[in-house]
Formats: sequence, structure tokens, C-alpha cells
Amino acid sequence: MKIFKKTISKSLAILITFSIILTYLSPIVYALDERNDKAGVETGVVESKEGKVKEPEKEEKSSEEGNFTKDNKKKEEAKEDSKRDESSKEDAKKDNAKKEDKKDSNKEENSEDKKEDSDELDLVEEKVPNPVGNPEESKTFTVTKRPLGSTEDGELVGKYDTLFDAMGNVKQNDLGNEYVVTLNSDYVIPAGENVWDRNYANILLRSANNKKYTLKRLGTRLIFYVSKDCKFRTENIILDGNNDGELTFLSENGVLTFGRGTIVQNFIDVPLADGPAIFMYSGSTLNIEEGTVIQNNNSNSQGGIIQGRHGATINISGEPFQIINPIQATVVS
Repeated sequence: MKIFKKTISKSLAILITFSIILTYLSPIVYALDERNDKAGVETGVVESKEGKVKEPEKEEKSSEEGNFTKDNKKKEEAKEDSKRDESSKEDAKKDNAKKEDKKDSNKEENSEDKKEDSDELDLVEEKVPNPVGNPEESKTFTVTKRPLGSTEDGELVGKYDTLFDAMGNVKQNDLGNEYVVTLNSDYVIPAGENVWDRNYANILLRSANNKKYTLKRLGTRLIFYVSKDCKFRTENIILDGNNDGELTFLSENGVLTFGRGTIVQNFIDVPLADGPAIFMYSGSTLNIEEGTVIQNNNSNSQGGIIQGRHGATINISGEPFQIINPIQATVVS
């Protein structure tokens, strides 16, 4: 009985000792296992019942699959971007094509409009007569220019209301051309209208359409000057002084020619002025051609209707040359 008790007591003591050791060692083992688990995760080695197992291949495979997926996505995105770029280019081409079509359409429309405008202008121009050779009656004077010696209508210079404006548009220093000043209707020159002196020019003063219009001067001023190599000719026109003043003053090699159909009438010598109706000076020349009429002119103090001084020349040619009422010409050398 004592032996049994002793055996039990030893067994119990051993059991208690084992329990104490187990209780003490369990936390240490657990800690070691946990550390091993962490180390396995970090190194890719997992501790299990079967032993250590490596899993990097799985991770590498997973990484490769992920990279492949990413590459595929990038390729797909690149394809989509390329498609969008191609689509944008196509849209741009279409827009440009539309713009070009619109431009072409606008050009065609503008061309059509211009053509219509041109047709309209042509129609208008067909209705308006050419003023050269058939001057417009709304303007009193028409000025044209043609080469000297030509009998053509020439180039239109302009249309004017007054003799002063018409004569002012005769270019000086242009002896290669002739300026034709056409009177389209009777005109009365106001006493206040001034007069031009044209130099180095060829001038023809005539009525329109072979008619004979009257150019009447009011007041004491001249109708025109002829000087410095100017050659001035009149045809089919009535020059009337209204018994107020003188006709013209010739000087410095100026030449005045009364052509067929010219009538000179109703001029006087102006008190305190040089000479009578036609006063010539310093190498000037007066030509009186057939068909010229000089009538009803009076000079009270200057010795005649025509007076020439210092080398002036008077030439009378052709028939008939009519003198109605006595005419007196005085030439002083």
C-alpha cells in the first residue's frame, strides 16, 4: 500500500513537472512558428506539414500574367487611339473637302453674279450712246483729244458746263495732239466768268453735229487768248460780243484761223484796253478762210476791227469772204 502511494506520488510529480514545462515552452514554440511563417512569406518559402514549399513561380507567373494583361490593355488603348486619330483625320479631310466644295460653290456663284452684272452693264451700255462724235446735250461743252492731223473722233477728255472749265482741260505743252472743244448748244458767257490763256497747244472750237451755235460774251473780257505757239481754229460757230467787249488777243507766234462757217459779230474796242476786237502782236498770225463772215463790229478809237503790231500777219484766202458793214484793218510795223 505504501509502495502504491509512492508510485502515485512520483507519477503525479512527473505529471505536474511536465505540465509546468509544457506551459512554459508553449509560448516559445508558438512564437517560433509565427516567426517562421513571416520568414516564409518574405522569402517565398511556406512551412507546412509536408515541409517547405516554394511559391515564387506562382507569383512570377501571376506577375507575368499581369504584365501581359497590362501590355494587351496598352496595345488595345494604342489601337483605340490610332482609330480615333484615323477617325479625326478622316473627319478633318471631310471638313476640308466640304470647305473646298463651299469655296468652289462660292466662286461659281460669284462668277455667275459677275457675269450677270457684266450682262446688265452691257445692256446699260448698249442703251447709252457714245458721247464722242455725238455729245450729250446735258453738258454745254465736250472736249476730246486726237493726234494732230487726224479727223477721227478721238479720245474723250470730259464734258463741262462752262467755257472756262472746257478750256482749262486743254493740256498745254502738247503739240502732238489736237484738242477739240465742241459747243453742244448756245451759250452765254457771264461777265464774271474768267478766260484761259493756252500755250503750246492745238485747239479746234466748233459746234456739234454740223450745226452753228452761238457763243456770246457778256462784259468787257475776251472770249479767248492765243499766244506762245498756240494754234487756235474755229469752225461752224457764231462768236458774238454783245456790243460789250473784244474777241481775242494774239501774241508770241500764236496763230488764229477763222475756218468755214465762222461768224464774228457785235464786238467793239473796249475803252482803256489794248486794240479793237482782234488785237495782234509780236509775230502772231490771223488766217481768214472762205466761208467766214465778219459783221456788225465797231471801233471808235483803235482804228479798226483788226489791229496788228510788231510783225503781225493777216492772211485772207478763198471765196466767198463776206464783209458786212465796213471793216478796217490796221497793221503797224
